[in-house]
Amino acid sequence: MSAIRCWKRLIRFVAKEDGRIYLGEPLSADIDVGLSKNIQADILNTNSALTATLRTGDIKTVSKLLSPLSFDEVPTSRFLGLNYRDHAEECKLKIPTQPILFYKPSTALAGPGDAIPIPRVCQPSDEHLVDYEAEFIAVIGRAAKNVSKKDALNYILGYSIGNDVSTRKHQFGSSQWGFSKSFDGSAPWGPALVSADEITDPQNIPIGTKLNGTIMQNSSTLKQIFSLAETIAFLSQGTTLLPGSLIWTGTPMGVGFTRNPPAYLKHGDKVEIFSNNQIGTLVNNVANDE
Repeated sequence: MSAIRCWKRLIRFVAKEDGRIYLGEPLSADIDVGLSKNIQADILNTNSALTATLRTGDIKTVSKLLSPLSFDEVPTSRFLGLNYRDHAEECKLKIPTQPILFYKPSTALAGPGDAIPIPRVCQPSDEHLVDYEAEFIAVIGRAAKNVSKKDALNYILGYSIGNDVSTRKHQFGSSQWGFSKSFDGSAPWGPALVSADEITDPQNIPIGTKLNGTIMQNSSTLKQIFSLAETIAFLSQGTTLLPGSLIWTGTPMGVGFTRNPPAYLKHGDKVEIFSNNQIGTLVNNVANDE
């Protein structure tokens, strides 16, 4: 069983009071931290969600939200492709018989409020079809190897959401997705990390995308082909999933390149990945990389 933690949901942020980075629990349990202003948090005793054990009672005010873990705390970011039946169908691809795995490097990771850069190699974005993908994320809390489906969820530290930004022209120009998926800043995530103790059923979590205020994806992890427990059991076969590893669990239907006409991310757009209030909303603007 996972240990009972001193926190229910965490944010990592720069404080208004002194400009330093802290880890804390929002004082209000009801707010969407990704959309709220004047957020105050009870500071924890370390700057890492992997080691935090105590609430200090010191209160700080958020100046800027950061990703729940720093980039150097994330040893690997594993992503599932085609893990929603309706998404596989809209892409006119076969339903997978086992999880489809790809990776992104640490340089792809970004946080709330960071610009999603469109690299020069992906401009103009209408030609390259720069796309959004809302995803539910699990953060591994302790080393997991050869884990059973029954025990898999006990290895999770917490949950968040993210945007697997993809450039379709490069993606479909090769049988390997690595290049098209790995551009700098192409994996923003956050704003909060919700303790695994607080989410008893990760297969019933809302997940979706708004593009410039219009809902483009609106689904639930209930529609995943491979459950999170199945995914962790599969990925841990002969492979150690280290603490801090991110498991991105795929995107539902509604991605941009399947639409008629296609939707794509362009300079000046606002993208919001949403879930429930506890997890919050991930907000990023899009900007051409000069």
